[in-house]
Amino acid sequence: MTTESKTNAKNQPSRQPVLLDYLKAYSKDELVRAASQLCIAHSKLTKDALIDKLYHTMLQPETLANRFSLMPNESIKAFEAALEKECFITTPKEAELLMPFIMMGYIVNYSDNAMEVPQEVRDVYNTVNTPEFQAKRQKLSWLLDCEEAFSILHVVAPVEVFYNMYIQKRGFKISLEEFRALFDELPANFNQCVIRGERIILKDVLQDNFYLKLEESQKKFDFYIPTPKEITALAESRYLRDEPAYKALYKFLREELKQQATYAHLWCYEAYNIFNGGETVTKLLEAIKQKNAGLVEAGHPEKQLLFAEQELENRFKALAVKACEEGTRLYCLRGHTLAECDLRLLAQPAQGAQGNGNDRVGAKAKKVYPNDPCPCGSGKKYKKCCGKKK
Repeated sequence: MTTESKTNAKNQPSRQPVLLDYLKAYSKDELVRAASQLCIAHSKLTKDALIDKLYHTMLQPETLANRFSLMPNESIKAFEAALEKECFITTPKEAELLMPFIMMGYIVNYSDNAMEVPQEVRDVYNTVNTPEFQAKRQKLSWLLDCEEAFSILHVVAPVEVFYNMYIQKRGFKISLEEFRALFDELPANFNQCVIRGERIILKDVLQDNFYLKLEESQKKFDFYIPTPKEITALAESRYLRDEPAYKALYKFLREELKQQATYAHLWCYEAYNIFNGGETVTKLLEAIKQKNAGLVEAGHPEKQLLFAEQELENRFKALAVKACEEGTRLYCLRGHTLAECDLRLLAQPAQGAQGNGNDRVGAKAKKVYPNDPCPCGSGKKYKKCCGKKK
């Protein structure tokens, strides 16, 4: 079968979907999810009342424009490609990009996995799809990308640091006042951060003013300003996939450990997340064992990350240490790497020695419990150190 005929086989005549009928087929939980995605108040509404409110609100140009303005370029391109078709079957990548629109109810997802954009939705999108809309969407989607990067690199910083991240991208030079106004346009439930005075803070660390303790524990370096390419990588992959150390680790996972591309990226993200939380390669190996056990229990032993020989495990450890030291930008170092700060020894043990609380560099802000090592790096339990000050 030719490429053209394969493509045609995925496209079918329109089934003439009606948005209201589609919403009536939703469960109450699905309706609530759609309402939350669209920032529509839904508490205490019956199912029928919620369907009616969703239907009429979704088709208001302002609602669609406000929500779609938060969508990244790839997702909008996938949606606009869907507009060019009638009923169609997606590739896994297309389905992933279209999932937010499905969750909001703007794309009908049939039981046989075929999809279609209702005509009513097409009409409203064509109304709002102006150069002004696209310009605003570019600004807001880039702001959200910067927030993703900020949540990994800094957690708390002066507003000017975040602003300098934002204006690096070509065509996004705005004043600080314009930046603050743009920040205020983000709906609260899509905004990971808040601005308090001259600080921008990840919401996850606001409780009990924990961000103040984080500021105290952060090393007193200048804040690292990531490049636009690094911001995009962090927003899309949650790790710095283009850093040489992580490219080498990814290549090893693919070629030597025979991991599929998706799983190789997930393991690189797992490593980055563990190292950014102040942990070592020892913790990464423990996480691998735990995930392998879970995959076996779930009936997917083929997805495990296994080392057939000790030599392969040793090479993996060496690559992971390099990724930890040279490719991971830590929020406790204000976005710098261990190597840049000449703190390489804190990333050891390299070859499987048992780690302990003293070899941590920081502690993930979202997961600090009373018995965890304290984020200040003292080696004491949090409840017996900074936690006593609460």
